[in-house]
Amino acid sequence: MSAPADPGLQPERTALAWRRTSLALIGLSLGSARVTWPVIGAWGLALAGAGSALGVWLVLRGGPRYARHSTAVASGEGAGDGLAPLLASLLTMAIAVAGIVSVVVGHH
Repeated sequence: MSAPADPGLQPERTALAWRRTSLALIGLSLGSARVTWPVIGAWGLALAGAGSALGVWLVLRGGPRYARHSTAVASGEGAGDGLAPLLASLLTMAIAVAGIVSVVVGHH
């Protein structure tokens, strides 16, 4: 049995963190639909659908991404394209804004 390419196992921890992030994004998206539906209607469902789809995409992309990063760390190369963090951040902010709008508009 060979030793891991990276003794600190950073790619493995990162892959697990992305899996948790993906699942949290799916949960946030589906939960936000319940809050935003009465106020912003179909836009709330669209955000929930987009968030859930992004979460599933992140889960499915996680395996190949882990393999790429593990190889890159072993060879000393840099490895991130930044697309996953960008999309997750933008969609999370959009869901947060929709939630804030729902709360503010819903209480007037």
